[in-house]
Amino acid sequence: MFPARNTVVLAPSISQAITKVKITFRRNYSHHALLNMLEPCTNPKELWIGALSISTTALDSFPSPHRVIILPNLTEITLSGISKLNTDTLTTILPRCALLSSVVLRGTDLVTAQAAPFEIPPPELLRVTSLDATGQAVLDALLEQLFLPEAGTLRVTCFSSSAVSHLLRRCPRARTLDVDFTHPSQTPAPYALPSVHLSVTLPYLSHVHVHYRDRSISFISSEAEGRPDEGGLLTQAELNQDEIDAINVGVTMTDLVL
Repeated sequence: MFPARNTVVLAPSISQAITKVKITFRRNYSHHALLNMLEPCTNPKELWIGALSISTTALDSFPSPHRVIILPNLTEITLSGISKLNTDTLTTILPRCALLSSVVLRGTDLVTAQAAPFEIPPPELLRVTSLDATGQAVLDALLEQLFLPEAGTLRVTCFSSSAVSHLLRRCPRARTLDVDFTHPSQTPAPYALPSVHLSVTLPYLSHVHVHYRDRSISFISSEAEGRPDEGGLLTQAELNQDEIDAINVGVTMTDLVL
């Protein structure tokens, strides 16, 4: 659906039969119209909300905290256009989806506009097993708050290695990590935290992929290579000291430092 200014009115029989909803916003679309359209849909398992323009924050003021959409059967959600204006409400929506297992978040580019960090209530997503988060300043703040005790697959694009470290501390069952640090030609947020070394115990971690400065480096479990005595993660890539310092990542199976 491509709603403009008018909402789409669905018959109750149709609303209850819908299992997948994909909405692409046009400019100035009212979130109240979205509420009226989604509230009758009680059985969707997949929800995708996006925007035609990168400058359009599709979720601005969506929805007000006292009128939150409850989607009890939702298992997959994709949200784009995330900004500081709607992050608080976003963290209210997600925990209400009790069966949610896959979360995809796309943040807007607010690097130059965001002048200071902000706090959000830490959402606990107890059933989520897969997280795919892309963004800059805003998602860095969000990643430091998410608690995903069952997440096994993490794909993150962000500025700050500290944000990834905080996220991993809240994802004890992580098996695969794919992290892409924003290209250094882009200016970090004014408040961007320096890299911090946080010890993280990740006994299930078996694959790590790090992308930095147009280079990708993969680590796999040493057990997969038939070398269980050594433990840890191995890479066949040859890294010079500058790359090691730039990526700022040291990995073992029980102690991951970012």
